[in-house]
Amino acid sequence: MTERVDTAPAGESTTHAQASKFYRDTAGRIRIERNLPELMGGALLIEIVDSGAGFLAMLIVPTKQAFRMNLPPKTPASSIGMATIGPGGVELAQEPGVRTSKTESLGKRTIEGLDLDASLTTITVEGRRTITGTDEQWGSKELGLIGFRHISALGVQTTSQIQNTTRTEPDPSLFSIPPDYSIQDETPQM
Repeated sequence: MTERVDTAPAGESTTHAQASKFYRDTAGRIRIERNLPELMGGALLIEIVDSGAGFLAMLIVPTKQAFRMNLPPKTPASSIGMATIGPGGVELAQEPGVRTSKTESLGKRTIEGLDLDASLTTITVEGRRTITGTDEQWGSKELGLIGFRHISALGVQTTSQIQNTTRTEPDPSLFSIPPDYSIQDETPQM
């Protein structure tokens, strides 16, 4: 579950919540399912990352379209895709200037039966103005996942937490493009 709270300079807040389904198998393939309100009135969008087969695909379910992009060999699936946001989130990533960061350990915590290690990174961007944001992450290196994340910068707070964890092998068909989808191959933008 991800919740984003935008606070305007005048103090009013807008909250957006989104539930996603995330699957990963022992081969390291990833599937993320989310409903996007801005896409065709809430269409289901599916992202599949299969580094073994060398592709990333975006599936738009209502139109049965797939947009596929080839990946360099041995690209770890966890380093790709919409689920990955750099330290400080999108808001700080878009700010021009010199970045510095400091990371400290916050200890251990159990979420959904998973033992997680925590860190807090404080990011400062010095440019036209000086901006500071924080990025708190609770993750498992063994499982290669983040169980909790809270990003705060520029009046935006985004919190994501893992829920309803199941540790069984998902159906392999979840990680392939269905045969009745039209596929458009895309070229990565550098």
